[in-house]
Amino acid sequence: MEYRYLKDFVIILSVIILISFAFSSFYMYQREVKKNPVESVYANMALDDQLMSKIHDIENSISDRKNFVFNVEKD
Repeated sequence: MEYRYLKDFVIILSVIILISFAFSSFYMYQREVKKNPVESVYANMALDDQLMSKIHDIENSISDRKNFVFNVEKD
């Protein structure tokens, strides 16, 4: 009979600990989100669209060249 109360106590204690871990992890996540905003104050200093498109074109050409397989045996 006494073990039933002990089992209930352990179950309630584990649920309370689980809920406290959930709240603490949510609080830490919210703190990280507030620390690193999506829109930076330096967004106005970013690159313009034309320069960004050139950079993307260069990156795409580099990745295409890396993926190209030469299948010619002789030069």
